Amino acid sequence: MRIHHVVLALVVGCGGHDGNSTTDAPPSGPGPQLTASPGSSVAHLSWTPVDGASTYNVYRSDTRGVQGSQVTSASATSVDDTTVTNFTPYWYEVTGVINGVETSPSNQVTAFGYDLTHWTARRSGIPLASLAYFPTSQTGAAQDTYVITSYLNSLLLTSQDGMTWRGTTARTSINQVTYGNGKFVGVGDGFLTSPDGVSWTVAQATSEDIWSVGYVTYGAMTSPSHLFIAAGTSANATAGIYTSPDGMTWTQQACPQAGVNAAFDSVSILTSFNVKTKVTSFMAVLGGQQGTVCASTDGTTWTKIAVDTTNTAWFRNSVADPQTTSVWLADEYGKLFQLPYDFGTATFGTAASTTLPNGGNAYVFDGITTYNDAAATRHVAVQRSDGTIYDTAGNSPASGLTPITPMLATPLAAPLVINMIASAGSALYMLGASEQILRSTDGGGSFSVLHDDPGGDPYENRSVVARDNTIVIDRGSGAVWTSSDGETFTAATIGTDLPSTYVVDNGSGFGLIYVDAMSALELYESADAQTWTHTTIPVTACPACTVNQQDALEGVSGGVVTASDGSYLVSLSEAESSVQETVGVTGSVASGFTSSVQTPTETFTTLWSKGGTDYAVMYNSVFTSTDGFSWTSAATLPQTVQGYLPSTVSPHVHYDDGAVQYLGLYDGDISTSPDGVTWSDLVQIDPLKRTVNGFIRLGDHLIAYGDRGLLLATTDGATWTPIDAGTSGEYLDAAVTDHGLVLSGPYDVVVTAP
Repeated sequence: MRIHHVVLALVVGCGGHDGNSTTDAPPSGPGPQLTASPGSSVAHLSWTPVDGASTYNVYRSDTRGVQGSQVTSASATSVDDTTVTNFTPYWYEVTGVINGVETSPSNQVTAFGYDLTHWTARRSGIPLASLAYFPTSQTGAAQDTYVITSYLNSLLLTSQDGMTWRGTTARTSINQVTYGNGKFVGVGDGFLTSPDGVSWTVAQATSEDIWSVGYVTYGAMTSPSHLFIAAGTSANATAGIYTSPDGMTWTQQACPQAGVNAAFDSVSILTSFNVKTKVTSFMAVLGGQQGTVCASTDGTTWTKIAVDTTNTAWFRNSVADPQTTSVWLADEYGKLFQLPYDFGTATFGTAASTTLPNGGNAYVFDGITTYNDAAATRHVAVQRSDGTIYDTAGNSPASGLTPITPMLATPLAAPLVINMIASAGSALYMLGASEQILRSTDGGGSFSVLHDDPGGDPYENRSVVARDNTIVIDRGSGAVWTSSDGETFTAATIGTDLPSTYVVDNGSGFGLIYVDAMSALELYESADAQTWTHTTIPVTACPACTVNQQDALEGVSGGVVTASDGSYLVSLSEAESSVQETVGVTGSVASGFTSSVQTPTETFTTLWSKGGTDYAVMYNSVFTSTDGFSWTSAATLPQTVQGYLPSTVSPHVHYDDGAVQYLGLYDGDISTSPDGVTWSDLVQIDPLKRTVNGFIRLGDHLIAYGDRGLLLATTDGATWTPIDAGTSGEYLDAAVTDHGLVLSGPYDVVVTAP
């Protein structure tokens, strides 16, 4: 379940006056009320009129709480500051001038200018699957070519210098790429070819997952043969081995001793050139699951090789090392194997292994390579899943494994997977799935680690609410993190046996919603995130059902919405059915609560509240309620929207932009409404048909963000302009800080301006 919560910290009331005025006379009266918003290379300011004021003085400061210098004077009650430096926060105050005497200053607000052309990937955490380097001498191209594949669907990155990368979409997932016989060949959900690494064509589709591919030129030097070898899974009682002479037509091969449906993850190919006969021979080695290793000298006849006698290893990565004439295989569970081969006798030697120190199953090997150091000593290096690199410091497992320079100065205890981001005051927070809390005070330019995963903790960050500097992070099962200064977080437990949780801003403090094992709604409320008041609200699922038809409530499904009157609107799901109920909870801790259940005929996919009315979008209808209990079918969705999502999948993304409301959908489509009831037919805003995950207002622009680098901007809601932010990761959450816009995705992708 995805939870999106964004707290915008654009306006801060500070007040203050440093004595700068038109005269030294006392203030002539109270100042205006000032508001500000960021703009495209401009800061927009507007304020309430002051009786008797003929002009207004505008002050700007680089420091919060300081009035700064006067930047302009205006007779109107609004002004645009076009002298800003984009992405630099400024603090503004305004005074009225009455008969030459200034009033007291207004409240102090912050704003900034921005543009949509300057972006920086603070941490490009796209989950990369493989890197291939093809020099000019190999491809015959004008420049070297680098190709990176990603575990993200159909994402490829290409470069001609290794520094500047271009993202492209191949229309099917690609797990690994190689080059041979005049073309790039990629494997994933099929077999693809490309002349340049950028434009890809599906050569052959397959229902299996293909994970790795290699290429070899063999035979007589005067008339060489070409062979592509791919490894993956199989669903038709044969091994997951595929070969092709040209990368276009593929034949499935078998390794009989490996068993039915053997699955392979890695391909490594050793070659040997006979100087006398001028013939190249090869040995291809495939590493797979359950300790399976198969080898072949022709790509057609495959034999199982004994490597792991326990049959428990999972050889996800391997590398052929011509210097030691060995294939090194990295077991996912922390072992490194060396399999030597003798071309003279055409036999394998006995496999040797070493174990990752202090690893066990806690960390796994994600990558492997070989290299020579300055003293020409051969090394094998493996990457651990926490980012640490281990090295053999020699050419055999007997050398052992020792850590070398880690990827991070202080590696996190667990891989960082960003669940959500939020801003409070001038700070930006990134919350990892494994309890990590990272904080930035410069708009995402740098992060400090406030909390890391201690290990063995069953909790994870699920949702967050920030009010000024007070922050509550829901960790599930009744556990929370709380902070009153935005820097120090304290763990607390406010309940037990509470599996499904949401934390929301209820207008006067914090509310946490749980569904307990007895199918009751548990509500915890607090004004200060320290003292919590608990109320249990009984819920009867499917009141029209008989007792033996009723299912226990599984948890909060469609989200939690709080209205301006302090009421809660919750969508719950049953544990064993697709029916969802809407539970309206109204009241306060002082006056008590009432609850009721409405069972509509279709599933709630989106909930929101506006102007005292609750809204629920179903599969094909819009329902409204004024109390959260009694629902009325207000409208039928257009046919194009009705059949868009089945009732069992993720919700529509709803965003209220004031005069217009938006639903973000799959395939790059949106629907708009002026009132939340009447919705338009589908409008495609992204020709690449990427999923819209959310919207956020950045000053003059409405930004849509989503899957595979989807980032679009509009100023009128009709024309959407693509934004190239330099990455192609998925954006799941966004926040506006006092520096600019920050987006994040599940693989610590953070893109910010500047």
